[in-house]
Amino acid sequence: PYRFRGTTEAEWEAWRAEFRQCLWDLLGVGDRPWQSFGPEELEAEVEERTRVDGLWRELIEWNSDRELRVPVYLFRPAGAQEPRPAILVFPGHSTIAHTAGLEKSYQQANALELARAGFVTLTVEPRGFGRLAALDHLQIDAAARLVGRTWYGMLVQDAMRAIDYLLTRPEVDPARVGVTGIGAGGALAMYTAALDDRVRVALVNSYLGKYVVTSLDEDHCPCNDIPGMLRYAEMGDVAALIAPRPVMFINGRRDPSTNPSARESFAIAHHAYRLLGVPRRARFIEPQDLGHSFDNQLAIGWFRRWLVPERSDRDTRHATRNTQA
Repeated sequence: PYRFRGTTEAEWEAWRAEFRQCLWDLLGVGDRPWQSFGPEELEAEVEERTRVDGLWRELIEWNSDRELRVPVYLFRPAGAQEPRPAILVFPGHSTIAHTAGLEKSYQQANALELARAGFVTLTVEPRGFGRLAALDHLQIDAAARLVGRTWYGMLVQDAMRAIDYLLTRPEVDPARVGVTGIGAGGALAMYTAALDDRVRVALVNSYLGKYVVTSLDEDHCPCNDIPGMLRYAEMGDVAALIAPRPVMFINGRRDPSTNPSARESFAIAHHAYRLLGVPRRARFIEPQDLGHSFDNQLAIGWFRRWLVPERSDRDTRHATRNTQA
């Protein structure tokens, strides 16, 4: 029912508004409309601050809701003089120790490496992992489904709360926020970008496919099975909600989770981008030698393209002002 088949921008806007509400409810993100938290509700506290390679790494806790404190690592370039673009990095089936580079994993220290490239980065501990592992994420998911929610829906709530927090930081340009992750972290990047327009750019690593295919994979985690999803839409329809904002999907050819269904889903999403006249803002690539591993260089290039003004343009404007003066 929610496959977009319209031919005008007005039809796309109507479809997007209706399907967004449906997806929000299927995931069980929480009450609508979204109520942002300010500093008083977040009650953010910096537990520790460490200097790392010209960066500050801060371990912070804040309120995702009234009853849960969520730990995050924030990286920011030391001595930055102006607000910078920020990127949310989601660990998925992992912890912020991996994304922060404190432990080695397929995450490839992506929050740290993106910060080294000049971005402010924030990586959020997923419920059921790391310091929030009092219950396994599948137990959390099972309990959440009893009340019409899901593990992914709760993580989307935490992601949107993380954006609330980023917008309280003077180091962050609120108009330049991106999201990324690999595997379940890629899923969270896709869902957050689909539901929150504050996300300006997304990169989804090792996730795009089809629900009906991945659910039958023996190694597939059932947390990915959103109750009732196929009554309404497939994964490509969800990805289409990100339009017209830039998004890149990366599925390595050596990644066991990669399958041809990703191309079908991308074609569905790309239809919206073509209709809106911005086909180059959506990309799907399958690097030949990439396995289940986050590619920092691809991510840095993509986010620089869309979140950082071209230096040549800034230099030209600066030169023009000097000439006029």
